[in-house]
Amino acid sequence: MAEQERGERLVETEHHPNCPGCKVERYKASQRGFPFRDLFSIWIIVLANDLILGVY
Repeated sequence: MAEQERGERLVETEHHPNCPGCKVERYKASQRGFPFRDLFSIWIIVLANDLILGVY
C-alpha cells in the first residue's frame, strides 16, 4: 500500500517510440509539481481566441 501512496507504478510498461499514448505517459512521468507552463499555454490560446472572436 505504501508504494501506491507514493505514486509508483506496480507494473512497468513498454514504451514504443511513435505511440501517442506512450508519449503522453512519458510526459506525465517526467512532470513534477504544478503544470504552470501547460496552464499558461492554454491561457494564451483562450485569450487569443476571445480577442479574435470579440472583433467580429
